[in-house]
Amino acid sequence: MPARFKIMKGPNVGTAYELDGELFIGRDAGNDIVVADHTASRHHVKVSVVNGQVFVKDLGSNNGIFVNGAKMTEHVLRETDQLLVGKTLFVLESGEPTVAAGAESRHDRTIVSSVVCRGRGMVAQPSGSGGKAASAYGGRERARRPGSPGDRSAQPGASDDGAGESAGPASGEVTLVGKSAAFKRALELAVSAAAAASPVLLTGESGTGKELFARFMHAGSARFGNPFVALNCAALPETLLENELFGHVKGAFTGAENTCPGKFELAHTGTLFLDEIGDCSPSLQARLLRAVEQKEFFPVGSNKAKRVDVRIIAASNKDLEKAIKERAFRSDLFYRLN
Repeated sequence: MPARFKIMKGPNVGTAYELDGELFIGRDAGNDIVVADHTASRHHVKVSVVNGQVFVKDLGSNNGIFVNGAKMTEHVLRETDQLLVGKTLFVLESGEPTVAAGAESRHDRTIVSSVVCRGRGMVAQPSGSGGKAASAYGGRERARRPGSPGDRSAQPGASDDGAGESAGPASGEVTLVGKSAAFKRALELAVSAAAAASPVLLTGESGTGKELFARFMHAGSARFGNPFVALNCAALPETLLENELFGHVKGAFTGAENTCPGKFELAHTGTLFLDEIGDCSPSLQARLLRAVEQKEFFPVGSNKAKRVDVRIIAASNKDLEKAIKERAFRSDLFYRLN
């Protein structure tokens, strides 16, 4: 039975990775296992399997590696030994792997669309989730665990359907794993975009992992630990969508008995992910443009502007450049987001 690492703590708890030959773990997109974690170095640890023995070597990382709680430079692991890399805890065991770390999935070759900053895309959805592919894996340990009530969109590979959302500080990281050249290029672009403060536009068919990439960029940014709020713009009619985005004040409409904050306000100091932004009406696009440019908006029923500090990551399954030519999408909003 081949040796494998199984994650006991951190993103993707329970996922196992086959150990064969050499693999590298770190924050850089070129690693076999990429961890979006500020406590992990770009090139953190090398794992080698030689004559059935598993060797780990610290690659000069800032925070080192820990084996069974003790800081090490190099070490030969035995079965059940635990390896801590950043905030991810691996345990060495034997058995059939659920994921081959560093192996190129057949789905890695399914390139579907532009993803980040107009780079080429990749399929990104966990295996066993009922999705289209299994070339990226993401997860997040949160104050409220993914999959708990009210936190649908924090779940790796969550469906794009519905107006799901997640808000609140995150305590974990998002991990993407892949091997193909296109996959690595997408990761490089995502890592680069994570370090920037500007808006990002992701495009691709539904189910290709746009929200997973958004969470990856949020986890790798200076806003990590602050709210990540997601909203599917295609799931609501215009009047409800406006209210969801900007909130309303008491008395704004029949039944508005209390002031209610919108997604922009809830995402203050964090990241707002607007999925399927291409489905917004022209009038709502105009309001979004002001919010993106000026970092301020007017709640429904109010004439007093509210200012927020929010990074926008938008996504669409439509050809927005074609939509611009057909006058279905504002060119100024497109270029502000892209």
